[in-house]
Amino acid sequence: MLRRHARGFRLCCCGGVMVLDELALHLQVQGFGMVGTFIFKGGIPLDDVAHPVADSLIALRETGGLAPAYAHDTEGPGFERPTVQVVVRAAPYAYQDARNMAQRAFTVLGSITNQVLEGTRYLWVRPLQSPFALPLDAHARPIIVFNVLIAKGLSV
Repeated sequence: MLRRHARGFRLCCCGGVMVLDELALHLQVQGFGMVGTFIFKGGIPLDDVAHPVADSLIALRETGGLAPAYAHDTEGPGFERPTVQVVVRAAPYAYQDARNMAQRAFTVLGSITNQVLEGTRYLWVRPLQSPFALPLDAHARPIIVFNVLIAKGLSV
């Protein structure tokens, strides 16, 4: 099922891929590391002896969003407006590494405008604030976060 915006560009396509998958793969293509090894969807995996997690990582979490937008003669929602929190963690006491990685992700994601990611049309990705620090985790690893608002075609 395809929807068209009044200007004629494609907003959605049947792919079954969701926003976290699309953004994670975009970060992978941009050289941030592999999805499932360095980039995680849904949150930071728990550390455990049998399955250790790298100190340095990026996690993407869905955080709600705004109501979908409706456009002209389009039946149903024209496009979605989800929000995602980007969480960056680095090795113990490596604040500057976490901050640099977060700033790079902020720039890469904030540069998405009128692009197709994994078959879904993205109108834009807009950071809602600059990256900021949260308290160190239990292993003294710095955590830097920021949130983005997205306007994208429907993921079906």
